[in-house]
Amino acid sequence: MRLFIRLLLYEERPTFLKTSSSFSSPFIPSPPLRPTVRFCDDDTPYLSISRGNNEAQYYRSENIQVSNGTMKIIAMKEDYQGFGFTSGRIRSLNQVEIDLTKPTYIEGRIQIPNGGQGLWPAFWMLPTPVVTWPTGGEIDMMEFIGREPHLGQGYMHYGDAFGDKGQRGGPMKFSHEPAYERFHTFGLLKTTNRIAYLIDGYEYQSYTSTEIDPKYTWPFENTFHFILNLAVGGFWPGYPDETTTFPTTLEVDYVRVYNYTDDMTAMTAFPTITGNRLLHMNTTQVEYCVQNLPSDASIEWEAPTGASFSASTTANCILVNFGISSGYVRAIVTTSCATTDGKYELSIPVEIQPYYGIISTLWDSTITPTLSKGTLELTSSSEEQLQDDGNPVWKYTRNSLELYDHIQLDFPTAISNPEEFFTGEKKFFFTIKTTTSAACTQIMLQLEDQFQSIPDNYPIGRHSRFQCLLEPTREWQRVACDFIDQPDLSVTNVNRLRSLSTRPWPGRIFTILDLSTSLLLVVLVLRPIVNFFNRMDQVH
Repeated sequence: MRLFIRLLLYEERPTFLKTSSSFSSPFIPSPPLRPTVRFCDDDTPYLSISRGNNEAQYYRSENIQVSNGTMKIIAMKEDYQGFGFTSGRIRSLNQVEIDLTKPTYIEGRIQIPNGGQGLWPAFWMLPTPVVTWPTGGEIDMMEFIGREPHLGQGYMHYGDAFGDKGQRGGPMKFSHEPAYERFHTFGLLKTTNRIAYLIDGYEYQSYTSTEIDPKYTWPFENTFHFILNLAVGGFWPGYPDETTTFPTTLEVDYVRVYNYTDDMTAMTAFPTITGNRLLHMNTTQVEYCVQNLPSDASIEWEAPTGASFSASTTANCILVNFGISSGYVRAIVTTSCATTDGKYELSIPVEIQPYYGIISTLWDSTITPTLSKGTLELTSSSEEQLQDDGNPVWKYTRNSLELYDHIQLDFPTAISNPEEFFTGEKKFFFTIKTTTSAACTQIMLQLEDQFQSIPDNYPIGRHSRFQCLLEPTREWQRVACDFIDQPDLSVTNVNRLRSLSTRPWPGRIFTILDLSTSLLLVVLVLRPIVNFFNRMDQVH
């Protein structure tokens, strides 16, 4: 079964890269070909020395090598042309153009570097011809920053000008190991007015033209080209420090581009894997499936340590009984239209959460939260309650004219031992329901000293930050918040909790459950009680 009919990235003609016989389609047999991409030095007009991201590297073709069937982009700590680092970048502009007005799937099999702080590998796309950013759009199929190797980022950018722009996107979490431990496939499925992001065959987020900020035009029905690079430093990743290791390598097995045949539809043309990514310890009978399997294919399943599985009554699916360990649910597919060894892998990183028990209540109903420009109301309607809890919930409705929310509460007493949130001894949780179920919605929690922190003096007074990632569901979900960093190391008095929506939610409404005494913590300052939870050794 041939899933796609055209391989755009490779042509049988001399190019700047050496021949590599491993560069072949994962689904269509093909002879050894020469990739038609070219290197870029920083002396080309497209890559000017002045960078909007304030990066610290100079790109050189000498930092890109092809050996043992893969391409390596190598970042080095060395002085060159006034820069303290060198690295490499390639782009397919005017060589491989990708017509996104047609149903298209793009995939790169990549192993990110493990050098640490200050690194910024990326696999992304810009429009052809190049226009002023961000009017033509930008699609980031894969980004990592060195200090967060567990978070694979996917974003799209658009807008009218540099200071008048919007974005959609977010990360997928690799729960049990950093992503640099192995190769992963980063895919993008583009159909009419829709972009979907996949990692290892799992679609973790998607967006349509109706979901961007309404003041902007969807720019992605156009021709684009791709870019692979390994940046060093910049506003987002920060800069290397004494812990960063050099040289460090971004390794690329392949990049492939496919178009669909006329008798294929966008959502049924290639295999994907489905299932839950976030579960409690000892959860049982969780179904995982491979969709769109070729007729001659077979599947070999793997589950995390301590888990068992059995066949489901649904074709090409299994039921998994989990233990206490996070890990991959992996489907190894064997088929005649795969790579030369007849196999390819699909996987989902599953995070198994421990149970936490309530240890303290720090807020009472007399405290009023400080809000953004939305509205807050208390509701007791039955549809806004969990099945086992008759308490009312707070409903917060955003002001659609505002890009970001911030909601805070000031505690009458300081939080004791806040460093225990770093180690996982304590954890923030909340239960949330959103009517728009956007993928990769992020909520940032920030512990502050209310007497030092003011809107214009970041990072002063900001003790620590925690990231909470929502799953794409319209049902109630329990969300855990993980430690990110400490913006101001001097803060010792923590008496404010602020929540920030770190990606725009246009016109969306979400509700928070009143959780008085059990299970979870409401941290979005929308519930008149705040509970902190301590990790429990026993399983409930």
